[in-house]
Amino acid sequence: MLAVALSLGKWQLLPNPNTLLWAGTASGFMRTIGPGPMVRATLNTFFAFGTVASLCALGWFGFLRQDHLMFAIALTPALLLGTWLSKHLTSFVDRRFRKLVLGICIFSSLAVIWDALA
Repeated sequence: MLAVALSLGKWQLLPNPNTLLWAGTASGFMRTIGPGPMVRATLNTFFAFGTVASLCALGWFGFLRQDHLMFAIALTPALLLGTWLSKHLTSFVDRRFRKLVLGICIFSSLAVIWDALA
């Protein structure tokens, strides 16, 4: 929510070693505020490595079951369809990218807050 508020405001900081340190730190957490192609590449990398790491961790600790693999195989057609559709929707999403990302951020943060309070 803070990232959304800051990105919508006109607030600016003058560069100095202290603000550059904090800005560099914050940029790692707020990477999704960048341009569409950069965000897509970052998220794709994150999810690809995250998926492989999760499967490896499940296997390493003996929790990877056959139904996990079957579920992954069952979702493969949706993954391929989404990849194909993304090529055709990129220009639509890029025109509205900032609003979409900020909306998703707001919704996600409200969902986390709601879950924490429930």
